[in-house]
Formats: sequence, C-alpha cells, structure tokens
Amino acid sequence: MQLRHLALENFRNVALARLELSGPRQFLVGANGQGKTSLLEAAGFATALRSFRGAETRHLISHGQAQARLVCGCTHERWGETRLEVTLRSGAKEVVLDGERVRRLADVIG
Repeated sequence: MQLRHLALENFRNVALARLELSGPRQFLVGANGQGKTSLLEAAGFATALRSFRGAETRHLISHGQAQARLVCGCTHERWGETRLEVTLRSGAKEVVLDGERVRRLADVIG
C-alpha cells in the first residue's frame, strides 16, 4: 500500500494537518515536540490499524478531545485507489473503507 495523502484531526499532539505525499521518499523536519512522530504513527496506524507504540486508543486522542480522526488516500495492491477513514473514541475505533463501514478489521489489514 502506498499512501497518497494523510489528514489528521486531534491525533496525539496534532490538532489538524493534511499532507500530500508524492514521489518515492518523504522527509519530516522540525523541532522536537512538533508532531513528526505523531504523523509517522498515524501513517503506520493507517496500514496496521493499531499504534506501533502499543498505545491504547484513548492515548491517541488529543488531550481534552472526545475523538480523533484520520483519513488517508492510498493505492492498495488488491483494491487500487482507496480511501480509508478511521474515527477513534476512547476504547473504540470505527473504520470506513471507500464509504463502507468495515465490520472485521482483518478484511482491511489482510
């Protein structure tokens, strides 16, 4: 799967961001605490539907917020151009793939 764009809302310390990803490599540059690792975690979350840090869902939501959301557009090996939307609430996640709610997460991550 190749990410084409990534949008975040209330994910970790990122209130709102949208990245357009093109070309074979991406570089994130910035001072400490500015959200570089949060962006990487969101990209990883989009591919595995879990945090590489092993964090509980509630830890991925910005402090004081009820939910977090990430949306990514990607080119998937099996489905071609795909849009994945994930809404995180404390203890729960809702996944929508190309406008249809996903019932089994294994169907997305294979």
